[in-house]
Amino acid sequence: MKARLYIWMMAGAITALAACSGEDSLDTDPKPLDMTTNFIPADNDNSEEAQMRREFYNRNQSYLLFNDTLRHEYLGLDFNGDSTYFTELLDIGYDVGANSNNSGTERYYYQHLSTVENKQKAVDYLENYILPHIGNSIQPFSWLLTDKITKYTVSTRATTNPYAVSGQRCIAVAVFPLWSIKNENQLASFTRQILIIIIQKIVTNNSSKFDDFYLISDRDYNNTFNAEGITNEENTDLLAQAGFIVRGKSDSWGTMMNGKYPNRTDDLNSFARQTINRTREQILTQYADYPKVLQKDSIIRATLTSLGYVY
Repeated sequence: MKARLYIWMMAGAITALAACSGEDSLDTDPKPLDMTTNFIPADNDNSEEAQMRREFYNRNQSYLLFNDTLRHEYLGLDFNGDSTYFTELLDIGYDVGANSNNSGTERYYYQHLSTVENKQKAVDYLENYILPHIGNSIQPFSWLLTDKITKYTVSTRATTNPYAVSGQRCIAVAVFPLWSIKNENQLASFTRQILIIIIQKIVTNNSSKFDDFYLISDRDYNNTFNAEGITNEENTDLLAQAGFIVRGKSDSWGTMMNGKYPNRTDDLNSFARQTINRTREQILTQYADYPKVLQKDSIIRATLTSLGYVY
């Protein structure tokens, strides 16, 4: 009797062990959600737009969007019998890991391109005028091409229409000026406005790379100097002698004043904008008597080039 009981116990143990082994062989780890699926057309989508987006990725290794709705999935019926959906929009103001972000204070709305022809024109513009300046190392995860962008600032209830918005996983570009541009000068001006927005995001994301730039004027940031009785031209001269090309701000509303040096962020952004608006040769002529300005301009161009921006 004891022998039979022992055999049954052994059989049970072996069965349990086999069951455990079978469970261990199952892949029970949760699978991370592949976010790229929200940025590509569905496999069964054979439309002209879908093909345009696939070809864009093959050429540029960056995803192309024409709509800020990333997901709109049917969930089922609610208790009233109405259909419910899960919708995910492109929150371009959100930065993962940031101490603060603009997604709660700034909202963006998009007027989408309505025809395949206009979408193709927008792609052609992006590839011919913007992408040549964006090296592979700073190519964004995705581009959203839209007709118009409306930015709503919650605190002031003000609305503006920026030409572009640069976020962590997408750069949105509003191409509506293309429909009324009449010459190359207007096109170049429009392109510069977009590149300025992009390049300022690059310097913000890589501020630690500009230590040599900051060092030149480090002792003056946010400080004041005697501006009593001087003209705006004299104030500009004193700023340039110290290596600055913009005035400092007097308050949190951004009011600029004479007799005030800018902070580090405004200083870096002003030089970043300048590299888009003016050539190195123009800077050498304009600021020939201001060696600190020339030195900072040289450093920021070299640093941006090393990061992947192409002038």
